[in-house]
Amino acid sequence: MFGDRLKELIERRGLSQYAVAKLSGVSKQGLSKLVMGEREPTWETVQRLALALGVDCREFTDPGLAIPEDVEQLPRGRPRKADEAAPAAPAVKGGKGKGKPAKDAGKTKGKGK
Repeated sequence: MFGDRLKELIERRGLSQYAVAKLSGVSKQGLSKLVMGEREPTWETVQRLALALGVDCREFTDPGLAIPEDVEQLPRGRPRKADEAAPAAPAVKGGKGKGKPAKDAGKTKGKGK
């Protein structure tokens, strides 16, 4: 776990969390949450902490982490369309909706004479 490793590196350097926070530019509260495992760091934060502690970023790696042997490869990209597409809806003549007369049907514009 990142927090355990961070705590170990801080203790090895003989620094306080406050000192590491000042050196790295990480807030005291943020550093405390990282150490307690309440928060996961961004890559930038890992780099800042490594610089502040005088270690390589690889010091934070988990030696027990391994890629699983049997990783199922999922197909890449968007799924293909089905061979038989659903039948298209019939076209409506006139293109003005569903065959209902328009609200203004039969009315003339302006005043009739």
